[in-house]
Amino acid sequence: MTCVIYTCHNVVPLAAGTEERGTVDLNTFLRQLSWLRRLGVRFIPMSDLRAWLLDSKKIPKRSAVLTFDDALISIADHVFPYLKQQAIPITIFVIAGLIGRESRFSTHASAPLRRHLDLAQLELLLNAGQVEIGAHGYHHVNFTRGAGDDLWQEIYHAKEILETSLKVEVP
Repeated sequence: MTCVIYTCHNVVPLAAGTEERGTVDLNTFLRQLSWLRRLGVRFIPMSDLRAWLLDSKKIPKRSAVLTFDDALISIADHVFPYLKQQAIPITIFVIAGLIGRESRFSTHASAPLRRHLDLAQLELLLNAGQVEIGAHGYHHVNFTRGAGDDLWQEIYHAKEILETSLKVEVP
């Protein structure tokens, strides 16, 4: 039994020959998903993978979990319509302190600002029935540089905000 976790950040249409750090071209992404499906890969929710790892559920022989870090707006704008049509479940790891805000993927001032999904958009995606939510911290800090209360804030405060705001369990 195997399971691959395919993680993306930003998926948008890119002009031919261009690259952007942390971004996958939408057409490339769709070709990759199609290729995986032709290979017999079945996409499963993260909760099924977790249950399998805890020995309480079986998963298909060739499984994959599709996740999106940072909860960028490109999920709703470009990716989700296709995923919904294909019934592909996803997990979105949300940075609780950046919901509905803009941020830079990089510390470089020239890096583009990217908008994060707001609560209404997250609720719409959740209501579609094939989206799970996970916490990706509160501020998106480097855990190896934090300690004590800072890490508690990053992990537990983020979980609490997501569970309260979205009325979902965040394992």
